[in-house]
Amino acid sequence: MNDAIQREISGLIKIGEKLAADASVADSNLPQDRVQELVQIAARGGYLISKLYGPNSHYMDMFKVPLRDPSFKSMHSSWHGHVSEIVGILKGVEQDIDSGMLLNLRSLLQAEIFTDFLEMSEHLLAEGYQRCLGRIARRGSRRLPTENSGAAQNLDNRRQREAFDY
Repeated sequence: MNDAIQREISGLIKIGEKLAADASVADSNLPQDRVQELVQIAARGGYLISKLYGPNSHYMDMFKVPLRDPSFKSMHSSWHGHVSEIVGILKGVEQDIDSGMLLNLRSLLQAEIFTDFLEMSEHLLAEGYQRCLGRIARRGSRRLPTENSGAAQNLDNRRQREAFDY
């Protein structure tokens, strides 16, 4: 996994752990600069979870729970569990990254999508839709980056069109 993502998660966890520790011994609410740190880990952590797992993932659902609390921005000795919840969720993400779980999930999804396209292609061929299949293949190949460029690329594209137009 990308080192920048690992550093980001570790940094957010470190900030959150310090906030939770400070809040657990505070006699009154932590000052504004600490609230800003809390909002920062909430915003950055939420964005990261959304990008890594999707906006409807279990992690995202869990992450939203403490954010919905009307007292979210309060932190003191008797009210700091929400900070620990956020840190716990981020630690779960960190563990997924460290164990390679996230990469395995992405590989499985890519394989599933590829299999779906293969099955669709086989179905189109079996039903006699060669032209449709050729158009799908051409459109997909235009989006894929290749090492060829210029005239060589145009020649390759022309050959692909000719090969799929029955």
